Amino acid sequence: MPRAHSKVALRVVRNDESRVRFPVSPQKMPKHLNILISGAVQGVFFRAHAKKKADELGITGFVMNQRDRRVYIEAEGPAGALQQLVDWCKEGPDSAEVSSVEIKEGKVVNFSDFQIKY
Repeated sequence: MPRAHSKVALRVVRNDESRVRFPVSPQKMPKHLNILISGAVQGVFFRAHAKKKADELGITGFVMNQRDRRVYIEAEGPAGALQQLVDWCKEGPDSAEVSSVEIKEGKVVNFSDFQIKY
């Protein structure tokens, strides 16, 4: 008996004539967070440990000290990985004493890696 062929419709989302985008799962879409950590967080290798954690989680962005003795992080990646980084920031390395963590969402800028800024 011959097999009937069925047609499958594929919906393609076009941004312009030259690019075709396929829908992406919300869990896989990158997000951007601005994270400000307060407490005894400078002079305790917080930036180096933050970079190591971000690299482990596949997060891109940067970490830097602020003049007011806080640490500032801009991080991009999947929501689950970012949540793990935020959870880590609440504790920091063993030598740090974190008193607060402020988080704001920002616009994705597509960092290529995670860097320590001086």
